[in-house]
Order: sequence, then structure tokens, then C-alpha cells
Amino acid sequence: MGKLVWGIEPTGVTKAGVILAVILTIIMPIIMTLMYGLVWHITFMEWVWAWPGLIFILLIGVINLAFRLLFQFLRGHGLALTVGDGVLNLVAINTSAGYAFSSRFLLSHLIYMSYGPGAPISDYGRLMPDLWVPKGNITIAGTSMPVLKPLFDPDAHALLVSQPDWYLTILGAWAPALALWMLVFIGLAVSQIGFALLFRKPWIEEEMLPFPYAQMAVEVMRTTGFRGAWEHRNWSKVWFLIGGLVGFLIELPNLLQALGVITGLPDLYGALFVSLLGGYDLSPIVGNNIALMVTLSPLFIGLAFLMPIDILLTAVSWYILMYIILPPVEVAAGIVPLQATQNALNNYYYIGHWVGLMPHLITRGVAIGFPIMWFILVWRHMKNWSNKEVKWGHIFAWGGLVLAWIMLAISGVEAHIALMIVVITLLLYITWMRMRAETTWITAVQWYGPWWHEMLVLPWLPYRYAGKWHSKEAFAAAASFYPLVTDRTLATTPGPAVLEGFKLAKFAGVRVRTITIIGLLGAFLGIIISFTGTILGYYGYGPDATGVGHWLFGPDTGLEPQWLKSMIWNNKITHMSNDPNLWLPQFIVGIILGIILVWLRVLLPGIPLNPLGILVGDIAVTGVLMFVPNLIALIIKPLYIRIAGVESYERVIVPFMAGMAIISFITMWYAWIITT
Repeated sequence: MGKLVWGIEPTGVTKAGVILAVILTIIMPIIMTLMYGLVWHITFMEWVWAWPGLIFILLIGVINLAFRLLFQFLRGHGLALTVGDGVLNLVAINTSAGYAFSSRFLLSHLIYMSYGPGAPISDYGRLMPDLWVPKGNITIAGTSMPVLKPLFDPDAHALLVSQPDWYLTILGAWAPALALWMLVFIGLAVSQIGFALLFRKPWIEEEMLPFPYAQMAVEVMRTTGFRGAWEHRNWSKVWFLIGGLVGFLIELPNLLQALGVITGLPDLYGALFVSLLGGYDLSPIVGNNIALMVTLSPLFIGLAFLMPIDILLTAVSWYILMYIILPPVEVAAGIVPLQATQNALNNYYYIGHWVGLMPHLITRGVAIGFPIMWFILVWRHMKNWSNKEVKWGHIFAWGGLVLAWIMLAISGVEAHIALMIVVITLLLYITWMRMRAETTWITAVQWYGPWWHEMLVLPWLPYRYAGKWHSKEAFAAAASFYPLVTDRTLATTPGPAVLEGFKLAKFAGVRVRTITIIGLLGAFLGIIISFTGTILGYYGYGPDATGVGHWLFGPDTGLEPQWLKSMIWNNKITHMSNDPNLWLPQFIVGIILGIILVWLRVLLPGIPLNPLGILVGDIAVTGVLMFVPNLIALIIKPLYIRIAGVESYERVIVPFMAGMAIISFITMWYAWIITT
């Protein structure tokens, strides 16, 4: 046997693995919908990114290992799932589970904005397209009431759920709106999977992108008995377990405090080691609007070490330049006034997109320019229609795009604006696919979010310039775009998981077609189950935020109406500079910068500058909180590779950091659940 990539033997898939993958596409959105609705007080922790796949593969793997060892003891030979089965299961989880968040975010915002206290429909609701949310009445036990009233009125809710067939009434009233949003998300999902097919060869076979999360998943499978990985790199299993133990021990005091075993942990411990709590803020000490925090969280350090060196170098350099060097220069030059209260978060916001040079707006442009350049670079490959993979990629990509476009257009968004929304959304999704392929990624930790909300201004700007900012069309443009591009919705899309499956497919002996089918099935079922389950949860349990019941409402429901009120009613953009002539050129510069940097990477393959590193260095969590872990990894990782070599890094450091990140996250998450 030749040298194995990542220590994986191509063992293919089994019938048991396929059946389990199909079952997971059904049960994962159910589990996640119930968890978002009934368990979490803070719903948008790091869980919304890759963690469901990694954690549930770990859980499946523990069961798999137990059966393998049992059969080994009883019959003399093990019976276990293969790595191919694990890959299929990973794709099934990650393409279906995330829609529990996407559906909840969108529906809660629409519901919150539609129903006005003391009136059936709010001012927002009157501007909202009729197809988005049911605005009519339902009849319950002979009483007529607005469809949304049981979500805001305890008496109406009690009357509704007292009827045995209440759910049929609700689903009937919501059917048009649910069908609309399901088809929009299905169109976007199919399109993403199509683009994953189109980019598979140039990104995976030619560039050989690193896929850090895929490596983490492989180490989970190796340690938990998946055939094809269990038999190789035995010491890597040991290092995974050691890393897991280190992560657990670091987070143990936090867990013991949550359990009530100990009390009075110093604040410094939480700031430095519990990533959920933020970091130790040095900004008040250094002043000058600098955003500087220190954290030694095992989660952040583990993720930082798994990122490529060029990503780390670019991220650290961008953060130093934009959030440590730039602020005092702008203050000294009188461009930006000094903030009265210095803290890292406020300084980061302030410098990022409120005044002066706006790094956030530049990076939003980079995220658009990046995929545009890649379309240009792979155009020759995409023209090869004789290749079945390319042909189906085009069918899915453009067919899904058209479906999403048509559904938004018939719902009340003007056709040309709907096309703009779908195109920009898919460009961002493609950037996220590449982010998953090259980096680790965290979207939100408690109060760090929602990011990428600036994008909701883009489809509204044409109406501002035309003097029609207060109109149904302007409202529909902005309000439909935001739930599609907020970072936590971006993070739960299926494209990155399918592309990750393509990376592992060749190593594990799985066909691309199989990954594609499971990805499509996961997305379809995830969307249908999550949207339906979310509505039934809201009506069955009652939303906690409205004082009706205890089904947890969506996050940040107050932010979108606040921004829309400023834009639609007052013609102001309060969450960044009100003057598009100031920030729009910076956004365009970012698009051009993204195009140039991708071109430079192709022209000069060894250049240690990665445009995705700019995105990592500019986001609150991967920039502000992970700055010190990124810096530590940037110093130590090259030294280790230089001394011990790349192979040693893959056999020792990758499993150690994977174990430390995963187990520390699980420990921290469990402590948070106990506390809340």
C-alpha cells in the first residue's frame, strides 16, 4: 500500500452508512430545531458553524467504537463503519442541521416586524409583501383572530392549542409563506451545490486546498474506530486524546462553577480561557481607539493552529494595520475623534464602519471580488460541457439561481433587485465555501454579531438615489436580503459541507455523485423540516420573547427593524456612515482588492498573502478575540514545521489541536447550558 493521504485508506461506503446518512438528514434538523427552541438562551454560539457535524460524528464514532470492540471481543473481528460512511454522515449532518437556524432567524424577524401591539399589523407589516407572512385571520373555536395573534397574546394562544387540530389550521394559514421561503432556500442550496461541482476540480485537485475542518473530522473518525482510518497513525489517536484532555482540564473550572461545585473563579480566568466570555481587554490601557484583547482559549488556539500560515500572516498583519496602527494615526490627524470610553468591542465597531477609513466595508468588498475573479480564472474549465460534473454543476447552479430569483420576484421584490440580491448572496456563499476550504471559522460568540448586516443597504440604495426610500419596494429589497446574508445564515449553508465532502471523497473511496445526492437530500429535508418545525414550535409552545410561552425566539430581532426604521422612514443609515459617498467607494475598492489579490495568488503562487486572511483578520471573533491565538500560531507553527517537518505536524499537532478545540468547546457549551 502506498502512502495514504491524511492516513485514510479508501474503503468506500456500506449500506449501513448510507442508511444512517439518510436517517441523519431527517433527524438532525429535528434535533437542532428543538435545541434552538427549547434549550438555548443564547442561540447563536459557535455551534452554528461546523460544530454539529464534528460533535455528532464524535458521538456516532463513540458508539461505533464500542460496537467494534464488542464484536472484536465476541467474534474475533471488528464490525465498524468506514471512513466513507463517516464522510457521508458528516455531509448529511452539515447540509441539513443548519437550516434550523436559518429558518428561525428569518421567520422570527418577519413575525416580530409584522404584528403590532394594539394593532393586527404593524407599520412594518403594512410595508411587508403579503406573501411573506400571513396577515389574514383564522377561526378558532368560533373566534376569528389574526394569524399572528396567538404568538403575542397568551389568551389567544391558550385558545389555539386547546384545539386538537390546531397545527392543521396554522400550517394551512402559513402554507403560502412557508412554500415561498422554502423554495427560495432550496434554490440557493441547489445553486451552491452546483457551484461546488464547478469549482471542485480547480480548487481540490489542482490547488489542493487544505480543508482544516475536514482534517479535524478525520482525526475524530480515526480515534473512534472508523475502518480505513483506525488502522493507521496510532499515535495520532493518542495525541487527539491528549489534546482533548488538555482542553477539558482548561475548561473544567468553568464547568465546576456551572455545576455549583466551586464558586468565585477570578474574572481573569474567564476572560483568558472561556472564549464565550470574550477576552481580557487591553484597550482601556492602550487607548487611542485601539481594539486589543488577549485570550488564551483552547478553542481559539486549537483553531488558529489548524489554519495555513499564509492565512495567519495575512490576518495578523491586517488586524495590526487596521485596528492597532490606523486608529491612533486617525486620531492624531483629526480624522476620527477619540472615543470617550475605550473598550475593544466599541473601538472595533467605531473604527470598522462608522468613521474615517472603514475596514469592514473594504472586507465586504473583498468577499464579493474574490468569487468574481475565480469565475474568470476557471472559465475554461466551466466551458467543458462534455464533462458530466461540469454539466450538472451548471444545471444546478443556474437552475437554483433562477428558482430563488423567481420566487423573490413574485413575492414582492422588484425583479431586477431580486436578481441583484440572489447574485450577491450566492457570491458570498461561494466565498464562504472557500473560507471553509482554507480556514477555520467562528461566526458569533454571545454578543459578537450579527456581522455582514451592512449588506442589507445595497439593494436599498437604488431607492434612496431615486427618492423612493419609503416604499414597499424599498422595504422588500432590504428586509429580504438581510436574513440571507447575516453571517450566521451564511455559516449554515450547505455549499461548504458539500465541497468538504468532495475533498474527502477521493481519499475515502466515495463517489462525487454520492456526496452530491446526500448533499441535495440533506438540504431539501433540512429546509422543509426546519421551516415547518420552527412554525409549529412557535405556535405550539409560544415564543418566550412575547410573554406567551417558552419557545425561544430568534436572535437580534430588534436590530433589523431598528436599521430598517432609519432607512425606510428617516432615509438614514445609522449602523455605518450615513453618507454612501464615503463608504460605497471603500466597498468598491474592496471588490477591486479582492480581484487583484486572487490574481496575484495565481500569478505568484508562493506569495504569503491570502485575501481570505483579510476576512479572518477583520471579523470580531477571528480578528479581535483570535488575534493573540493567531499570533501565537503564526510564530510557533512555522518553527515546528521547520524543525520536525510537515508530516510530523500532521501526525502530532493536527490531532492534538483538533482534540483540544472540540473537547474544550463541548465542555464550555455544556457549562453554558447548565448555567442558563
